Amino acid sequence: MVGESATLTWSSTNADSATIDQGIGGVPVNGSTSVSPTETTTYTITATGLVGTATDIVTVTVLYPPTVNISANPETILLGESSTLTWSSTHADACVIEPDVGSVDPTGSITVSPTETTTYTITATGPGGTATASVTV
Repeated sequence: MVGESATLTWSSTNADSATIDQGIGGVPVNGSTSVSPTETTTYTITATGLVGTATDIVTVTVLYPPTVNISANPETILLGESSTLTWSSTHADACVIEPDVGSVDPTGSITVSPTETTTYTITATGPGGTATASVTV
């Protein structure tokens, strides 16, 4: 998750020195270090010994929590009239609006005609978790 840290751990044999890219630099030939990338980052370690070099890579995937917002235009209607719900989200793979709407695209709009005052809640879900927002018509 963005803002969290990951620990890179490595070991080598017959190495005299080791370096890790992405600004880390020289490291012990066996060890670990903490990293806190703000985006998905691939780290390459290069170990060097008398007979050559060896490399290995690892990718730290950074997930962002989703965000979502929803609005209604107009928010106040008379019985039989309609309102347009409009929503947008970031870092979401799927969204659901309840009640009575169901699965929707992560960004979009839909016309509703509730028969009573109704609070519509959208839940956005992505690899980084869930987020909700509501609007009352």
